[in-house]
Amino acid sequence: MATDAELLQWKQVFIESFGLPEFAGQAWVDATRAVGLGRTPWQLLLGTLPAYRRRGLLACGAGVAGLLGLGTLPAYRRRGLGSAMQLERLRLARDLGYRYAVLFASEVGYSPYLKLGFQDTGRRVSRCLWRQPGV
Repeated sequence: MATDAELLQWKQVFIESFGLPEFAGQAWVDATRAVGLGRTPWQLLLGTLPAYRRRGLLACGAGVAGLLGLGTLPAYRRRGLGSAMQLERLRLARDLGYRYAVLFASEVGYSPYLKLGFQDTGRRVSRCLWRQPGV
């Protein structure tokens, strides 16, 4: 994200893509602002076309690129846009020197990831969302 306006746009697509509460997106905005735009150890990516938005997160460290939270607005799903965004994140990771990437696949995303060359590890992860009481 280069600007605060793009950060807020990313947040809105994040919320709408996954049907999350506003505070879940705001947490990423607050963390990014606290560290500084362009200085975070993660990259918030927003793919845009006319009237289309999708977003994703690339977090690299410990020799592994983490491809997290790839989401598409419901009206634009099943058009190959997710695969294009995933390939862009892999290209960015490769350009940063990473040779390995990991992700967590939803049922919808599972098959396309296999087509991109990802291998199923057989591990399953439960996803939970926590918020401090009273916030």
